Amino acid sequence: MKVVPRGGKWQVHFTDANNERQRLSTGVSVDGRLPDKGKALASIAAAEKMREHLIGTVTLADARAQAGKSVTLAYALQKSMADRWSDQKSARERRYVVNQLVRDVGYWPLKSIDYNRLRDFGRELEAAGDAPATRNRKMSTIHAAMADAKLRGELAELPPFPHWRENNVKERYVSPVEEAVLLKSMADHAAPGDADAQYMLAMVPFLLDTGLRASEAMLTPEQDLGHSVWLPHGSTKSGKGRTVPLTERARECLNRILASPVHAYLAERARNPAYSTTHWMGLRFKTACQRAGLKGVTLHTLRHTCASRLVQAGVSLYMVRDWLGHSTITTTERYAHLAPSSMDVALAALEQRTAVVQSLEATINTKREHPVRSDTDSTGKLH
Repeated sequence: MKVVPRGGKWQVHFTDANNERQRLSTGVSVDGRLPDKGKALASIAAAEKMREHLIGTVTLADARAQAGKSVTLAYALQKSMADRWSDQKSARERRYVVNQLVRDVGYWPLKSIDYNRLRDFGRELEAAGDAPATRNRKMSTIHAAMADAKLRGELAELPPFPHWRENNVKERYVSPVEEAVLLKSMADHAAPGDADAQYMLAMVPFLLDTGLRASEAMLTPEQDLGHSVWLPHGSTKSGKGRTVPLTERARECLNRILASPVHAYLAERARNPAYSTTHWMGLRFKTACQRAGLKGVTLHTLRHTCASRLVQAGVSLYMVRDWLGHSTITTTERYAHLAPSSMDVALAALEQRTAVVQSLEATINTKREHPVRSDTDSTGKLH
């Protein structure tokens, strides 16, 4: 089977069961905007055309396997974007990664992708400044797209994928002093009639005390349970629902948030997958941090700060995982270094025990130096 462009359309050329050459249109247009000009899509259509023509002599699996020789990574990524990721909460971010990969390596034929090629691509990304987490995210996207292609019969086996160790220990947190400076600065620049500024003045401490993602803060009155908020299944990044308790400050802030016309506007816009409420908040938060003189702080830093404060207070990592809604405990373990050391706890226990012993020794020594006087002799008789 051979797929070739003819007259603005892709054609499939093959030899049928009677040893006759066939040239059929796939119906797929030649698209110069795509890295492969649409050849991947045409290859799949060509497999269907061949099956229709050779029905009874060639199975669909055979036709797809033949077509898979010319299926590109661009096709697999776009197919997975439509079938797997388009309805997810993180579709916007995933589409951004997919578009980058289609641009950079979309021309790769699926069957040409092996470990060495993926490793070399990772090195190119590293040289371009991509962090380990970014490289792993791109590799994960490629892996998912190739796994989908395997399920469709377009790929026989998946190659091993490289993985880079991520340095999740060095996180930026907001200290209590920085928090006070930031909120004071925001209050000074929030005029009573400035609805946007007043909204952010309530949102920042709310995110600090709840650890919610900015996208999760698009709450409705129905999600307000009084002493907690309810995040239903499908509304979070992991897709799992959870309930998050509210501090007194978070409770007061939520009242102001739900009453704000800005919140109603953002909640309405959030229904459009192409619109990012996080971006809207992020721009205003960035301005607030610049005014307060805070560096290296983003809206997501507030979530990290909440997690760090819980861990530092001695809350178990499993409880923190459930609070933040992490999909696995591995994500939460990035904060493990902030937990009170078990050695410190053991040392404190020994120090306490030693203090008790020393107190008893001091009492005994005092009694030896100042014995209690007795008015009787050794026979028990009074003097």
